[in-house]
Amino acid sequence: MAGRFLKGRKNIYVPIREIGSGGTAQVSLAVELPWGKCRAVKIREKESASGLGTLEAEARLLEQLTLSAKEYPALYNIPCYYEYFQDAGKECLVMEYLQGETAGELLRKGKRFHAEEILRMAVELCRILEALHSQTPPVLYLDLNPDNVFLKPDGIVVLTDLGAAAAWYWKEEMPEQVMYGTRGFAAPEQYRGEAGSTADIYSLGVLLRQMWERRTDREKQMEKWMDECLIRCTREMPADRYQTIREVRLTLEEMLQFSLAEPLHAKSI
Repeated sequence: MAGRFLKGRKNIYVPIREIGSGGTAQVSLAVELPWGKCRAVKIREKESASGLGTLEAEARLLEQLTLSAKEYPALYNIPCYYEYFQDAGKECLVMEYLQGETAGELLRKGKRFHAEEILRMAVELCRILEALHSQTPPVLYLDLNPDNVFLKPDGIVVLTDLGAAAAWYWKEEMPEQVMYGTRGFAAPEQYRGEAGSTADIYSLGVLLRQMWERRTDREKQMEKWMDECLIRCTREMPADRYQTIREVRLTLEEMLQFSLAEPLHAKSI
């Protein structure tokens, strides 16, 4: 697609290079004309089945969440929607272009996070999930994994790829049931085509455990505290987990405050 003009409803986009891919879609860095701004364009072949397609469903959900960000500021930590269109047999979703790396990319490079970094990231993820779950009806993310957690150079956490969330949110309008998720991170009930807010809590627990086990520092009190939190997040039965993401956030915020507290010997000097 590099160099080919994509004619949107509002502007024209010129893809420069591929910056990501997954499933049947690719994401390209594109220049928006006539403004010269960088955008991320998710592109896939147009689906032939009647009804709401997967990329159009994601576009509709992303547009709705972009509009809701004024009421729920945490939704600014999801890529901003610009437009959706079809051109020459392609479907295109234009979004905010992000600079930085995903947690998955950093982990594969051998990155080991400090406990404070992990807790700050976890609290921000909880805030985003809280905002999603607060929508009417609730939006379930359903695909929390390191490659969907984007970290900007200034430390801001962004949750990307709402494909799974859209497939579940618009399931009544889609021609067939599509259930997404990443093996190893998806909650057990997702494999049965079931989902609730605790499915996101399960995936968050798996993600945090993966990062926590590779952290750079050790503190016995924090070790026990986090272990208890992660065990509760990832229990097999949804009823045995935390029931709201807010409960998880409050627990993590308490741990973060503990990690930021000055050591006793420093306070006595």
